[in-house]
Amino acid sequence: METVKEKAKVNYVQLANGVHPQKVSLSLRESIAVMKDCRARVWSQVIIPVLIAEAEFMKVWDICEERKEIRFNRGKWLRGTLASFEKFREWLKMADQHTRALIDDYAIQVQKRIKREQTSLFVTFRRYFEEHGQKDLDFKANVQMVLTYITLARDLFDGFFDTYQERFGIDLRKEYLPVRIIDADLQFSRFADDVIQPSRNDLHPCKNWASIKAYEELIEKLMSEKMLDKAGLEALKLNNEDEFLSKIERETMGFEKLKEKYNVGLDKRITGK
Repeated sequence: METVKEKAKVNYVQLANGVHPQKVSLSLRESIAVMKDCRARVWSQVIIPVLIAEAEFMKVWDICEERKEIRFNRGKWLRGTLASFEKFREWLKMADQHTRALIDDYAIQVQKRIKREQTSLFVTFRRYFEEHGQKDLDFKANVQMVLTYITLARDLFDGFFDTYQERFGIDLRKEYLPVRIIDADLQFSRFADDVIQPSRNDLHPCKNWASIKAYEELIEKLMSEKMLDKAGLEALKLNNEDEFLSKIERETMGFEKLKEKYNVGLDKRITGK
């Protein structure tokens, strides 16, 4: 099965119009163009799975808080995961408040459009645990969903920046490390292992055929530029971006204008000025 990281590399081969697909030497002007393209794609594509992972994680956090289970090792792992998402939120503050509202609305619109695929994946996890005699099925399926999204976000991030480095010889990931949610990846994996205990119970929900197919459908939908364009359009409408909406064709307005919007107020990260 093609991994998310591999899919990301395929999707980002043509990173900038007119750039040769093989690794090339770039002029200063071309380097700046590549950095701007990278920044726009991070804000309009790469961070979306992180925001969804955060939303899914908060469901698990709320359940554990209600059960008074945020203590001992599980509490440490959950708090470590939360801290990673909070660090990511701090990174988001480099953008103005309006842009942050726009990206949150954008993520919500994406989630609405992948709801069917997301529900299908949840159901396959729940059914898998049920078939293997497990209890607390909804909770374990929710935990597996969080783990899946964190892994997805990590692989998409790595595939995206590996491609930039391979094609252009520029490693831009240092500017965006909070998006990698490294601690969440580590801490929640430990939490999930303690909850599901895959080795002890011989459980491998991600290797289940139904879950694999549901996951592939989710990835296909989540990486669809057409879907992202529609979600972007709706986010722009919600944020009263009438000037943008009136200047461009309805078929192409969302995704492209989101990329343009995300360039606002971010140049200091690149130029240092």
